[in-house]
Amino acid sequence: MDNSERYLPEDWVIPAITAYNREFFTSGEMRIQKCLSCGSVQHPPLDVCNVCQAFEFEYVTAAPHGVIDSYTIVHHPVHVSLNDRVPYNVCVIALADYPQLKIVGNVIDVPPAEIRIGRQVTATWAVIPGTEDQPEIILPQWKLVTS
Repeated sequence: MDNSERYLPEDWVIPAITAYNREFFTSGEMRIQKCLSCGSVQHPPLDVCNVCQAFEFEYVTAAPHGVIDSYTIVHHPVHVSLNDRVPYNVCVIALADYPQLKIVGNVIDVPPAEIRIGRQVTATWAVIPGTEDQPEIILPQWKLVTS
């Protein structure tokens, strides 16, 4: 697992861990929810299959690679804690193994002008310490693949 610094501020909100997203946010791998009934994969992980409405899942590991499917560069922060981060990016990544799945995240260590649709990325993880109420989160972020 390749570790990185957290892209957004330390006080920025983090996901609440549920039985359905625990594998994705705590494994340090690209763990994807797969329906045991119909075999379809989905993200974000939910309590019901988007295809057949079944309730039983397993989690499969996908390669931590993909391409930028869409993105935005934010110039006007939505919250005061993001003032020092603008401009920052929010990207939609299509996974290499499951291109129909889209994962929202940030591409780190790159100026906004280098982010473009179709650029290849690889996952890196920011470790966010746990609290009494929540386990350690291993948050996927993205780096551009350079040749």
